[in-house]
Amino acid sequence: MPYVTRPTAPVIGWEYVYLIRMGGSHKIGRCKSWERRRKAFSGLPAKITLLCLLRTQRSAELEAALHAKYAPKRLNGEWFALAESDVEEIRASPLRVR
Repeated sequence: MPYVTRPTAPVIGWEYVYLIRMGGSHKIGRCKSWERRRKAFSGLPAKITLLCLLRTQRSAELEAALHAKYAPKRLNGEWFALAESDVEEIRASPLRVR
């Protein structure tokens, strides 16, 4: 998959693509700071679980690629009904930091 390539040199400007679960739904999103984004989720009506955090300089492209790949499983916006095998596939990315 082209969106899982790792940069060859250290660079400035890392961003993140995250996968969270809330109830039976999964959100694929992106952010510059996971800690700030996590705090923004504190107002949601249900508990969220971080399943995967990917570090990249091309978060918009990676997020768009994941959204396109899982489009048939889209519930609404950035929310998907992913199978456990889908989650494991995303978690297997070499960009994973958490």
